[in-house]
Amino acid sequence: MKRLHLILIAVILLLTILCIKQTYLIHQQEQNYLISTNRLLHYIEELQKQNKEERYEIIVEEETDPRVLLEHYSIVYDIDPHLAVAISRAETGNWTSSIFNNNNNFGGMRGRDGWYTFDNRREGAEALCKLLAKYKERGQVTIEEIATTYCPNGQGEWIKLVTTIYNEEVQ
Repeated sequence: MKRLHLILIAVILLLTILCIKQTYLIHQQEQNYLISTNRLLHYIEELQKQNKEERYEIIVEEETDPRVLLEHYSIVYDIDPHLAVAISRAETGNWTSSIFNNNNNFGGMRGRDGWYTFDNRREGAEALCKLLAKYKERGQVTIEEIATTYCPNGQGEWIKLVTTIYNEEVQ
């Protein structure tokens, strides 16, 4: 475990020197570590290899970039990050809508009482990813399958828009 701590300290120093903006705070056994996005997946894999029972939590620091938040929660909820970003961009006019900016609503989500409002962007991004994870559990994983529930009244145009954005994202 000491070796892991030394490696993480080296990573922290390197990140500080390089001033990488996309970083995550790793909380493990009462210790916090700062780690870059490109090392995040590697770090998770290493933890899982060492001890599948080990508890760890990945906390996005006060990140406000919608793409970073959606990518983070896509990892947490095991969904396609390109799909989450594509749906979010389609539903919010590339993150410019008032629902996104005022309500932190990443997916144009609403209920019987109107648009959902979230306290911050983290909560909004997580809500969309949780919803997509529920669809995945029900076997709805493609844009067309998701559209039947997510956007039942405007499926044709919605499918075209989300597909176009999705294709941009995967390139």
